[in-house]
Amino acid sequence: MHVTTIIQEPVMTEKSYARLSRPVYTFRVHPQANKHQIKVAFSKIFNVQVARVRTINHRARPKRVGRFRG
Repeated sequence: MHVTTIIQEPVMTEKSYARLSRPVYTFRVHPQANKHQIKVAFSKIFNVQVARVRTINHRARPKRVGRFRG
């Protein structure tokens, strides 16, 4: 997997803005990327020393149309 395909986009929410005072940044990454690949990608693209990588698998909420879910 190429370095530029691992990091997809930054996440801009109130919670992520609050964490910018500490050196904590939030990004969406490729679902198949592991922590080591994410760390290497950030180091190469942003030229920084990455201390720790935390990941989460976020499922989409089920969609509803009237009383039907799916």
